[in-house]
Amino acid sequence: MGPALSGRGTVTYAAKAPGLTFERVDLVRDERYQVCLSSPKPEEVALNVGTDCASQQEAFEFSARLAEQVLDDLAVRLKRSIGRERMTGYCLRKLTVEPGDTAPYVTQSSLVVSYAILALPTTMDSLATKSLFDDLLDTDMKRRVWRHLFRDALNIEEPIARFMLLYGILLLVCGDDQKKVDDCIWRLRPSTVPSEDRNRRKKTTYCELRNELGHGRPGWSIERLLQKAETLLPEFTAIVAEAIE
Repeated sequence: MGPALSGRGTVTYAAKAPGLTFERVDLVRDERYQVCLSSPKPEEVALNVGTDCASQQEAFEFSARLAEQVLDDLAVRLKRSIGRERMTGYCLRKLTVEPGDTAPYVTQSSLVVSYAILALPTTMDSLATKSLFDDLLDTDMKRRVWRHLFRDALNIEEPIARFMLLYGILLLVCGDDQKKVDDCIWRLRPSTVPSEDRNRRKKTTYCELRNELGHGRPGWSIERLLQKAETLLPEFTAIVAEAIE
């Protein structure tokens, strides 16, 4: 049996997301917790995680995991970058107050936590919000890892590094095989024009770029590869997000 229930309250998180706006959304997972997601400022998304807990530490650990998962899922569904979450406050109430206990509430509303924040602008209207948050919290552990890596990839500014991490995610999703990755890309984007490698095998331009980056090719130059990565990234980001889903 787990520890006896002794507290209940809310832990609040925020993450930078310039331009992201939507109406308040209440996500209820089970009787133990609930999540409210909102965008009170144009520059960030806020999460209030309400939870029953056995201790203050358990509340922090549980709510941090949940906030991370919600924002990972949101980044995949929006196909946009959302910065790392940071705790901004909490209010926890003891359910059992001992005689003489003068502090039934534990509150902190202005914590300062530093994270590397990178995000791209996007907007959502209230109609899109409903479908976006349907079944938001995924229990599939593999997919949760893929979503977390996807969010990390979109927080990388350098195009080549971002491309390589996204390609690595596709290898995890499809199986560690470039042909399976190409088959997945052609299934999702049948109009992708194939190219031939030096052995006359057909490959997608995404696989071709990955090999150029990994092994080098005649006429290789960092400037050309950087330009190619920047050109391919928008569509490739969408492909990886769809493969994860």
